[in-house]
Amino acid sequence: SDYFVQTCPEPASQNSQKHPEHVCGRWDAALDRDKTEAGQRVGAFAKVKDSQRMSDEGKMDQEQVDGIKQRCRVVGFALQAEMNHFHKRRIIDFKHMMQSYLQEQILFYQRISQHLEQTLYLYDTL
Repeated sequence: SDYFVQTCPEPASQNSQKHPEHVCGRWDAALDRDKTEAGQRVGAFAKVKDSQRMSDEGKMDQEQVDGIKQRCRVVGFALQAEMNHFHKRRIIDFKHMMQSYLQEQILFYQRISQHLEQTLYLYDTL
């Protein structure tokens, strides 16, 4: 859990809001990391199955199997919490990016409108 908090991207700054590719690139890296963590989760569940099979064959004590199951549950809950946190951060960053984009679009079209009005008034002076 501490690993994710330390490596999770911070909210988009003002500069990255104006340049969506910075936000997207940062989240691509986070998604790649999550794929790796999901692979670790699958590996942990495979370890539980293997330990249960070994217990059934008498090669492992049930106490050891229970310990592995407990650790696997902890890993699963931690990863789920990290994915939930990542999803919330992604939604917040996307919202800020879109708001910034729309504000810039509004300003752009307002400038175009002003130029058109100036051009219209120039025809009055002809």
